[in-house]
Amino acid sequence: MTEPLTRLLHDVGDDVTAPPPPTSAVLERGRHLRRRRTAVLSAGVSVAVVAVLTGALLLPGGGDDRAVDPVAPSGPTFDGVTFAVGDEVYLDGGETVVQIDDRAVKSLYYSSVGVVVRHGNDSASDGGGPQRFTLIRPDGTVSPASVETEETAHGVDPDQPYLAWAEAAGGGVEVVVHDVGTDTEVARVPVEGRFTWSPPPVALEGDTVYVGGRPGEDPAFLAVDWRTGEVTESERTGYFPQLTGERTVEYDREPTVVDVTSGEVLYTADGRDGFLTLSPDGRFVAETGFDERTFENLDATVVDLDTGAGLEMPGSDVGWSEGGQPFVVGGGEVTVCDGTSGDCLTEDVDLGTKRPQVQLGGRTYES
Repeated sequence: MTEPLTRLLHDVGDDVTAPPPPTSAVLERGRHLRRRRTAVLSAGVSVAVVAVLTGALLLPGGGDDRAVDPVAPSGPTFDGVTFAVGDEVYLDGGETVVQIDDRAVKSLYYSSVGVVVRHGNDSASDGGGPQRFTLIRPDGTVSPASVETEETAHGVDPDQPYLAWAEAAGGGVEVVVHDVGTDTEVARVPVEGRFTWSPPPVALEGDTVYVGGRPGEDPAFLAVDWRTGEVTESERTGYFPQLTGERTVEYDREPTVVDVTSGEVLYTADGRDGFLTLSPDGRFVAETGFDERTFENLDATVVDLDTGAGLEMPGSDVGWSEGGQPFVVGGGEVTVCDGTSGDCLTEDVDLGTKRPQVQLGGRTYES
């Protein structure tokens, strides 16, 4: 439910049940965000919808006691907007802050059982030392995972409770799949061969773990069925197996987004210097780049891959909410947008430090 409708229902509802307070592991800061401005491009339509809903809610019941049909959520929302500063994870745009029992957060993944936090001695991925993991469940409880890796690029599928990665082994690697919900290893598949990186990066999609880093002029990915143990050559090519929603990013002459099934090119960056990042659900792509004259980062552009509609974000670093909405954090503000309509919401956020290192949800920081 969007913010305006949520507030409306809160005002007129008589039986709203408050959720239970989070556990002691959650550092409850309350609503330390202050609404600064709301930018809604389709304001007339929004007002009309609210007016209709208000009238429907306040009309006296007729003889047939017909129920009001629910209104489907639409527009930008801070629900699922996740980012981190230091050892603190900000949930829902900062409404709740959870402290991780480590020095710094390295990255944030979305899974079907909650937010998976990769953390360690500092926020760096390369040369950053051991990588440890914690699950923040939807109810706010914090569950450390018995997983520790180093110099490894991991894979997740937002629709599953799994974390996947590769470990160096004699004659090749082992692909490991770990259920973060139950904190148990569910698969370990040996994969023979030589890889450019050791261990190589992976991507997880359903029952398949894609393993990258095969050497050669046209490096191919291996497709590992982690349930059966079958290892086959994948038709995908590229350098890093970024795969979300049956779409992937390939880097050849220019960065492109490709439909894995059909091979259709869905989007091409403006130039070789552009960098593309897919939303976790594969609906949107964010393109970032820099000014060749000043070498300053340019504001990112988010494109709806189904409609081609574009949206310029107020910043160069774009994160993704659990629902796939793009957001940016900077200048004491967090802004989330609807990638299809272009509507945006902005709130002030207190990050507790003058120049924070912010890790954005839905982003791949491994390299």
